[in-house]
Amino acid sequence: MEIKITPPDLDYEFICHYDNGEKLLQNANTKNEHHFGDIDKEKLERFELVGNGKSYSVNMRTGEFDLNGVKVFFDDLPQDGEYKLIYFRRVRQMINSDESSVKYCFGLQCNYEGKNYQVLVWINEDDSLSIGDKK
Repeated sequence: MEIKITPPDLDYEFICHYDNGEKLLQNANTKNEHHFGDIDKEKLERFELVGNGKSYSVNMRTGEFDLNGVKVFFDDLPQDGEYKLIYFRRVRQMINSDESSVKYCFGLQCNYEGKNYQVLVWINEDDSLSIGDKK
């Protein structure tokens, strides 16, 4: 039996906005492609996902999310916490088919006064959003 796996095209790509004004673009499927490990997390000011005519981002200094023009701030996030970026994709590939789907997840995490805080935003296959937070 032969299993056929075709990597899916990305609907969203990241842009990293650094505190010195520089940007790092993902540039998927090009010779200049960047990955999560290429992100300079020390200089990262804002992480953005763009695609399908939409833009979703999180400010790593303030914890504010911009969900396609809607500003969202979570009151229970510590104001003086040191935020860390969370970003990954969940790919579902149908065996022996070109059919696949991708869900994108981004957000932030911090430890403050012995507690772990996380806020995650999921961009679902149908472009709807799911938001979750935990502390």
